[in-house]
Amino acid sequence: MVAYSNLGELDIKLFEQRFSLLWNSLFKISVEYICIMGGNMTPPPYFDTLLNTTSITTFALPPVYAINKPWVALFFVSVAIMFFAAVFSLVIHLRCHARSLPGFVSSLIRDSKFFSDS
Repeated sequence: MVAYSNLGELDIKLFEQRFSLLWNSLFKISVEYICIMGGNMTPPPYFDTLLNTTSITTFALPPVYAINKPWVALFFVSVAIMFFAAVFSLVIHLRCHARSLPGFVSSLIRDSKFFSDS
């Protein structure tokens, strides 16, 4: 079961707080990406790196996991088909007693005087 939130019923203060946190974090990361990705850890003095990016959430949000049963079933069926195809290929390879022929056999046959096109 998947639950969707209706944005029309969302409290505007909560939306402003969460959206400003997201926007401020993304803006600061885009400006100061070198400091965040392992570059020089002393940024220029005119940037206040990652200031005001703390969350105001006062309660822990429960984790929500939604599983789409048809997709999971399709995943397991396709994995089973690939597994059986691999086992079948291995069995056929082990039961085959023919000699390996090089890849240029077709050109040898084409150029041979003992084989004709008709």
